Amino acid sequence: MALQIAIGFICLLAGVFGIELVLAKTQLVPANEIDIPAMARQAAAKRGAPFDTRDIYEVVRDARTENARSYHTLSSAYFAQDPAGSMIALDGKPVLPLGINTKADTYYCWDTGLPIKLSTDRYGFRNPDALWDEAPIDVLVLGDNYAFGACLPMDESFVGVMRARVPKTISLGVSSMGILAELGTLREYGALLKPKTVVLFFLPDDVRDVVREAENPIYKQYMDPAFRQGLPELAGRLQEPMDTLAEAYHEKTRLAFEAAGKQTKPFYKVPQIRALMKYWRYGPTRRPAPVIDIDAYMAGLARMAADVKAMDARFVFVYLPDCDDFGQGEWKQSLLDKVAALDVQIVDAEAAIEVALPRGVADARYYCPGHFNPAGAKVVGEAVLKALGALP
Repeated sequence: MALQIAIGFICLLAGVFGIELVLAKTQLVPANEIDIPAMARQAAAKRGAPFDTRDIYEVVRDARTENARSYHTLSSAYFAQDPAGSMIALDGKPVLPLGINTKADTYYCWDTGLPIKLSTDRYGFRNPDALWDEAPIDVLVLGDNYAFGACLPMDESFVGVMRARVPKTISLGVSSMGILAELGTLREYGALLKPKTVVLFFLPDDVRDVVREAENPIYKQYMDPAFRQGLPELAGRLQEPMDTLAEAYHEKTRLAFEAAGKQTKPFYKVPQIRALMKYWRYGPTRRPAPVIDIDAYMAGLARMAADVKAMDARFVFVYLPDCDDFGQGEWKQSLLDKVAALDVQIVDAEAAIEVALPRGVADARYYCPGHFNPAGAKVVGEAVLKALGALP
């Protein structure tokens, strides 16, 4: 009898730890949370690609052995987190950078399986620095992290594909930018570059981002055609406070990394089973519906179209598909009609992807809601080039 109890107990333990092992390899995330690193890791495993398991703090720390100017990728939206409009002040006045840390290597995503180094120019954008001396340029690109070329080597990004055909192409895209930040970037740097064509990459989440930006006292001033901060002239003075804030962020990630290591529960305490029980007990909660404002977006776009016209430049609007649902299935065509009414050329990259790739958007990204993979970026870049007449 004792032997049977012992065998039964051993079998029970084996079953429990077997379940724990399976759950450890399973992504269990409530509906209101997205575990991006886990999704990137699983996508890399499906492709048979290597995956770098280091934390972002470790990546930046290790990169500094080769380049002391290595940082996390902090966008303008990060510096904008202050009631005055910016975390940075010069001469007692808030100044909001629109680029990121200048002449630096920055890191923030693993969609390829490995962290990609994103190197910046003299103004904090991802371009060969010498291009700033080539004005007038042929193409000026605006947008968020997709225009920034996030998670891809530069030559495989939208902009890289375009630059291979049109060398004098500069991107002023930065992660988390919305229409007001993009308008500001055009206003601040457009006069230096004198572009012949301005290309704006639009993602459906832009109609959400405008709500956030409209609450910032600096972003919203760009709706005034006379407003400029004079960022190119302030670049030298902005570097030190931006570096200081980036260093503080790096220290914050170090503390979080060390705290996470201390909180890791040992295997014998079955943390995955405990998480599953909690999930079953409380159930998944849904993310609240995003607050969007299409009218506010269109007002910003109309102001941008007027600025582009004043530069005597061509304006191209590129619609990109989004994994997340912002209701675009209902308002996409209406939005495109409004864009066309501004006399702006439209490139529907979603339609181009559906034609070029067997499974459409599913084949264009590493995973949803991840960034575009090289195949998707190539389709988008070539669709823009065709619209510009640079490809047959």
